[in-house]
Amino acid sequence: MEDAYILEILRSPVGKFLGSLSGLSATDLAVQVVTELVQRSGIKKESIDGIIAGNVLSAGLGQNPAKQVIVHSGLPNSIPTLNVNMVCASGLKAISLAAESIQAGNSDMIIAGGMESMSNAPHAIKGLRKFRKLGSISLEEAYGYSKTASSIDFELEDEMIKTGLWDCYSDMHMGAIAEKISKKYSISRKEQDEFALESHRKAASATDSGMFKDEIVNIRLKDGSVIDTDEGIRRDTSLEILSKLKPAFVENGTVTAGNASQLSDGAAFAIVISGKKLNELNLKPLAKIESYADAGIDPQWYGLSPKDSMEHALSKSGHTLDEMDLIEINEAFCVQVLGVVKDMGIDMSKLNVNGGATALGHPLGASGAKLLATLSHAMQKRGKHLGIVSLCHGGGGSSSMVISRAE
Repeated sequence: MEDAYILEILRSPVGKFLGSLSGLSATDLAVQVVTELVQRSGIKKESIDGIIAGNVLSAGLGQNPAKQVIVHSGLPNSIPTLNVNMVCASGLKAISLAAESIQAGNSDMIIAGGMESMSNAPHAIKGLRKFRKLGSISLEEAYGYSKTASSIDFELEDEMIKTGLWDCYSDMHMGAIAEKISKKYSISRKEQDEFALESHRKAASATDSGMFKDEIVNIRLKDGSVIDTDEGIRRDTSLEILSKLKPAFVENGTVTAGNASQLSDGAAFAIVISGKKLNELNLKPLAKIESYADAGIDPQWYGLSPKDSMEHALSKSGHTLDEMDLIEINEAFCVQVLGVVKDMGIDMSKLNVNGGATALGHPLGASGAKLLATLSHAMQKRGKHLGIVSLCHGGGGSSSMVISRAE
């Protein structure tokens, strides 16, 4: 079996919801990241065998977002494309699919990752098609139809929440379901707030010390200005401030806007390459992909699923959790990460050492690739050998990947 490596992996800064990056679509962000990725790696465009792009909120993006990235990045039209939606794990799944193709001998070099603009997710008028079968419609026309229809015919639906953040089995927001983990493990509001505060502290420290410098691509906005720093970090937050926030999803609950991931915009992509191609081109990779695994679970316990996929990935790699030098787990909700920590006995000193999604944000389809970018570069900068990344996802599941630093 051919070995798969990460030649290079880059990401955009993560933009706040309706923040600086909101004027760019998910594909706009991806184009800038992929363009820099190809340029920085020095590879020939013609040597790329495919692109695999994770994306969750595809409504309004147009046909085949991955192909749009190819076209607008100036890459050959002959490159085949694949779009992946595995909710929050989409970006990491895209990279594991690239690795599978390389290990099977079907490809030598694939661009893979994810992209998301939660700011640009549309609202949709559910039920309108009964009155307007085809074509776009103005708000005035829609209002006219609404006056002749019963109130149950029309519903203005938020596609960001419906598609990305709502559990269709319990008919509840993902944050409301996360409260079950708090009760199961007796994880207090204070524990969650302390974890959130530490996420911001670590993210601020990593930013100030240049830990993200090599992984971030400067994003040029339509007005010509440049964004080069993650926007979500709250340097002035404190336990006192966090403790005053109201429960976001359940009355008298513990999950708040302060101890949950932020709605965000961003993109992250990697060049996944075979060992054979590395030798042929005399290139040095960032990391080797040791193993990857997916897992499923009862949807109501989606947040605890990383334990299962991490154990599968570790078993496949031949390594143990104790051997991992760095661990990245997506902070969908602080309570969910703390539940996994308790389940697995994770050493907190190894976990999310540069902060997590509580501080940096969670652009759904991009997050898996973003976390892998941070892990890969952190291992290089800190001289660490082994690392694992994991994300839970809606519907009850998770994806994980073990990597080793290229020597």
